[in-house]
Amino acid sequence: MSFYPLIYGFFLTLGIIMPLGAQNIFMLNQGLRQSRFIDSWPAILSATICDAILIGSAIFGLSLIVFQIAWLKNTILLIGGSFLCYLSYSLWRNELTSLSEVNSCSWIKQMGYSISVSLLNPHALMDAFLIIGSNTLLFTTTQSKMLFGFSCVITEFFWFSFLCFVGNRLRRVPNNNFFVRILNRVAALIVIIIAISMFINIFYTKLLLN
Repeated sequence: MSFYPLIYGFFLTLGIIMPLGAQNIFMLNQGLRQSRFIDSWPAILSATICDAILIGSAIFGLSLIVFQIAWLKNTILLIGGSFLCYLSYSLWRNELTSLSEVNSCSWIKQMGYSISVSLLNPHALMDAFLIIGSNTLLFTTTQSKMLFGFSCVITEFFWFSFLCFVGNRLRRVPNNNFFVRILNRVAALIVIIIAISMFINIFYTKLLLN
């Protein structure tokens, strides 16, 4: 068995998932909000399963269908951009007087938010469909494609776990209220910029069609 698909999938996924985006911000925030690291597992597992579905769809060619249909692509961008606007607003308005006063989210609420951030996030869709999907063409056998996809999913799982762990450790830093407030504000700005870029993409797509 060749380990090349595993190694390639690891470095490719790490390269596209490390930049600070909506999904990473959500995971870091979950770590901050949970009193224990293990309480973040519903969010981690939900995001991993959602991304596994996206990656599997990309590997087996769904990306070719989605991004060749202009109205479907624009619909995804519109829904995703609107959700990111809501997420940005929530982060900006999240004023904490003390992390000790924050109640941990229920596992159902964690899973709901995690699924939304994963499936309604246009950047996550594009990473899976365009980048991972196109790189699948480098592998010719079903086994190598499966190993490549498995590597991508496992890498994301450990990355999400790492972010939640870091967030949970930051929770224990003394006098961290100011830090958390700044983090939420910066995160809100990043997310709204991503959302605006989604709407701009829709505008240019319509111009090209007209």
